[in-house]
Amino acid sequence: MGLSVEDILKLHDAEDIDLQEWLSGEGRPQIEVIHYTSHGWDIEGILVLPPGRTDDSPLPTLVYLHGGPERRNQVTFSDLASARGESAALFLASHGYAIFLPNFRGSSGYGDHFMNQLQDYHLMDNPFSDVMAGIDVLIDQGIADADRLAVYGSSYGAQLGAWAIAHTDRFHSAVLVIGRYDTLIHDRESGRSFHSLRPNRGAPSCALDMWLRPEVYDKISPMQHVTSMKTPSLIVETGAEHRDNQARTLFNALQAFGVDVWWVFYPEAFHNGRWSASYKRDYMSRLLAWFNHYLHGAELPSSFDQRIVSMAEELFVQLKEHEDWREALLLFMRYCIQEKDINRLGFAEGDRYFISPEGMHFVSVSISDSSPDIAVHLQEWSSSTRRLWGYDDNGELRLSNNASILLSQCRRSRP
Repeated sequence: MGLSVEDILKLHDAEDIDLQEWLSGEGRPQIEVIHYTSHGWDIEGILVLPPGRTDDSPLPTLVYLHGGPERRNQVTFSDLASARGESAALFLASHGYAIFLPNFRGSSGYGDHFMNQLQDYHLMDNPFSDVMAGIDVLIDQGIADADRLAVYGSSYGAQLGAWAIAHTDRFHSAVLVIGRYDTLIHDRESGRSFHSLRPNRGAPSCALDMWLRPEVYDKISPMQHVTSMKTPSLIVETGAEHRDNQARTLFNALQAFGVDVWWVFYPEAFHNGRWSASYKRDYMSRLLAWFNHYLHGAELPSSFDQRIVSMAEELFVQLKEHEDWREALLLFMRYCIQEKDINRLGFAEGDRYFISPEGMHFVSVSISDSSPDIAVHLQEWSSSTRRLWGYDDNGELRLSNNASILLSQCRRSRP
């Protein structure tokens, strides 16, 4: 019996926990810092193993790729317990998986020369080589099961994960979290060259490559190799990446080429920030179910019934039908009150909290930390019309079909 989602959430909320003391408790994962050689470089990684491992049988192994790429994995609660679209390594290890977290070339903390190995368009291939070298070492040592490997990563780590499944078929599944996969399109839309954004990535890479030498993106953009991707993939996106349509583009491409692919959207999260407790619960549960399916043959739960899932849409599915708006609206307000901390759900204090399932129905809610008052507005968007409903003189919210919703289970403030 592994750690529960609620156990991990308690770790997220706790302060001043001594990691080593916590790991000494019964039924806790084991952590090792390992070193291996890749192309003449000493590479450090973290290995998180299931609790109480007593035999030498190889383990199903998950490879977690950190962001940046100048970040690094460290033996801390924030790195190993994080469910903000990150490793959740302690949770997954407690359910029988080995988690390998390599600090490939380009990671910080190992000197400038190490970080500079991303230069000359080596943003992807050098880190990828280091990752695969580490996997080979773990297989040779009898730790990793070569027939039960999966890869997952966050931000840049998702890009590297996409690159990996385009260049090897050794992974049986992948989870790509908050990544950008078509680097050429992203650079042109943002006006910034990701591969020359920092000095350790740059020379002789050029910020004008996106316009003058688009062919160099074959070396650094996973989407240039999408036809080689065959690995079942779960794509995770938040509101921070949604405007770029990168997850949608990759989803469409993989689906077009017959790859098993799912896409989950957490609209109120913002990259690795603003992950509410409900989002973290869903993320951890979804990761475990995904890896159990592809590495152990377990059935996917009902949360995978739809290939595209918006967590806002799941919560507010009743908004799609007028007759259900009352129930959906009250559900929404109960949810906000239960979460208590609006900063974890939406934007800054005093701002509005937005949900837009399928881009059609739009709900904004203002919540004040100093008052339980809640102001609610409903809008309906189409290609040509925008209609706004507000409170009438009796404090009721008027809708387009002349029905009304009485917000009865909380105090109300008028917009």
